[in-house]
Amino acid sequence: MFMKRSIVLLIALLIAAMPAWSAGRQEAPAAAPEGPITLRVWGGVPEENGPADVIAAFEAANPNIRVVYTRYVNDDQGRLRMDTALIAGGQVDVFFTYRTDILARHAQAGNALSLDALAAADGFNMQEAFGDLSFATFNNGVYAIPTNKGPQFFMVNKDMFDAAGIPVPASWTYQDYRRIARQLSSGSGQNRVYGVMYPNWPQLFLLGAQAALGPNSFLRPDGTSNFTHPLFREFIELRRAMQYDDRSEVPYVEVVSQNLADATEFLTGRVAMIYTGTWRVRNITDPAAPHNFKTAFVPLFTMQPNQQRLYNEGSLGDWAMIAQDTRVPEAAWRFIRYWATEGSDPMVAKGGKIPAWTAYPVERVTEAMLGPNAAQLFDVASFERVVLQPELFSYQPNNPLAVSIYNDVRTVVKEEVELLLTGRQNLDRTVTAIDTRTNDLIRRAR
Repeated sequence: MFMKRSIVLLIALLIAAMPAWSAGRQEAPAAAPEGPITLRVWGGVPEENGPADVIAAFEAANPNIRVVYTRYVNDDQGRLRMDTALIAGGQVDVFFTYRTDILARHAQAGNALSLDALAAADGFNMQEAFGDLSFATFNNGVYAIPTNKGPQFFMVNKDMFDAAGIPVPASWTYQDYRRIARQLSSGSGQNRVYGVMYPNWPQLFLLGAQAALGPNSFLRPDGTSNFTHPLFREFIELRRAMQYDDRSEVPYVEVVSQNLADATEFLTGRVAMIYTGTWRVRNITDPAAPHNFKTAFVPLFTMQPNQQRLYNEGSLGDWAMIAQDTRVPEAAWRFIRYWATEGSDPMVAKGGKIPAWTAYPVERVTEAMLGPNAAQLFDVASFERVVLQPELFSYQPNNPLAVSIYNDVRTVVKEEVELLLTGRQNLDRTVTAIDTRTNDLIRRAR
């Protein structure tokens, strides 16, 4: 834990130091090289999962540009490696970031180029191509373009639903969800089948509330904590009750202590529903994981009567940025535009990514992601309805204060909810502690 916190602190210090470096480099930009161009690209996706094919096709279409791809692991140590190369200068032209808070830090530190002038010179309308770019907009400039749209949802065992006489819902309330999870649970001990399982991500204890309230929902308009809002309490209690009263959700403590993998639990029939994202489709189509049921897709439930919008834990993502000190900004722009638009086929087929590009044909996503046995493995209609929804409204934070403290808020939620789930404090104390500690984070951030 100490090592992880030290790495996170070092990353923050490196990024905080970047404005001075960046300002110095801006005064005397290096001239673009003559002749063939080498473009140095850093990303978190393994080359074999799509990037190698994107790069090969781009180089074939642009024979004067050679792309060198460096893969970094998207964790604290991997990001430290990439940030170190970035701050050293001259080693990175294009880089991908996978979290909006890190995107914001790089943009605000002057460590990335604004893309507006490059896009305008190319006659490319970024808003038309990708939709809402508020997550990447700072000081009226757009600093990144998304290459992936990653909604999250429930994957459900349709055969279990059919056997219980339960139609797969196109929409549902949290009361429907709780009732259905109970109906799908059975057995005891090692033979227990649970209705639902979540990953061990701490922010998912806020899921229902944030999906109803939208971005920055843990802050009030005056910038103080909003964790006294009743929906946060209701959803934390819903998950506690389903784990210990209904016994319809795999207990969080077991998920963590036994390192349970949701894909394994789902494919072996030990859970009827898992909360997940597009990356899990690859497990369903994997020939090495045979199973004898069909998978359907269901959106998150609503928490309020007549809820008008359902915000998503997923968002536009896999953001492509251009390093501020690149000597080849036009080539870098050409590359990220290609990756995000007409060059994105390999990222769909091999990486399980859904392009954020609004013009990408829906039928190509279905064919590439679900594979040749789609009709046998999936309820295709529910996939297209839920996963390929035309517009994705994310609840991820997008104002500077919320972005700056969100990781720490998640840590607070994890620590306090674990005390609740292990019987060391009650619900009232849990919510009060989250609210108080969040206000402390806010005061320190200002």
